[in-house]
Amino acid sequence: IWTGNILVTKDREDIYILDYEVLNCNFPGYDIGKLLLEVLYLRDPAKPTHTFLTFDHLPSRADTIDFLKSYFIAAHGDTIKDVDDDNEINQLWDSLPEKNKNRLEEMVAEVDVGIMMAGYYSALLGMWIGKNENIPYDFLKFADDGLSA
Repeated sequence: IWTGNILVTKDREDIYILDYEVLNCNFPGYDIGKLLLEVLYLRDPAKPTHTFLTFDHLPSRADTIDFLKSYFIAAHGDTIKDVDDDNEINQLWDSLPEKNKNRLEEMVAEVDVGIMMAGYYSALLGMWIGKNENIPYDFLKFADDGLSA
């Protein structure tokens, strides 16, 4: 969820979430894959459109693995003080139970599937919303870009 999609009243009594139709409960690989796929949608706040970047802008496999290691470390209850410190991440990673470490390759594959599913879902959403001409955003382009994912 984007912070721009959360509105809080001035008195901080009420919170409104916009675009809730794209919030759903999925397997972790989908959620992480969608997060990684979002990197490719370069939005222009001044215009109701986006630029879809090429796939070489996706995080590298090594960056994805580091992210997943950090994900498992945090899920285990540990805190990484400096995410750019590979030694710290590796030390915390090495201290995890083997069952967590064994799940890493499985999660990498799950994230790959999640990226494809998120692209497909973005395409469906874009086609569904894109037929509404009252929304000033190029959702049909969004749909087309989602299919290319």
